[in-house]
Amino acid sequence: MKDLIYKYSNFVITKPLIILALVFLTIFISFKGISNFKLDASSDALVLEGDLALKKYRENEEEFGDSSFLIVTYEPNNELFTKEALSTLEEIEQKLSSIDGVDSVLSLLDAPIFFQPKVSLYKSIRQP
Repeated sequence: MKDLIYKYSNFVITKPLIILALVFLTIFISFKGISNFKLDASSDALVLEGDLALKKYRENEEEFGDSSFLIVTYEPNNELFTKEALSTLEEIEQKLSSIDGVDSVLSLLDAPIFFQPKVSLYKSIRQP
């Protein structure tokens, strides 16, 4: 192996014009074919088409809709469960719902209370 390395380095050092010509020839051939090069940077190119996880994801996306979402947080100046803070939260929810492209808005006011009948927090506060 050392002999091969010695012969290679000796050839490179003693014949630099041949090495330089080979490098330029390689670059020239590469540039000639660069117009046929296409890079697909989409997420579909990164996953195998027969992937079971991809199939399950697409089934869920069909059933439940697009998986794009945005989380917005709100921290009132007073306590969260006061009528003033809840009405401000309701206004924010209505304004977000009115934006084009927004399919749905889920807030604390709409979320069902755990271990309770499916009644939202806001409805349970408004009802005596």
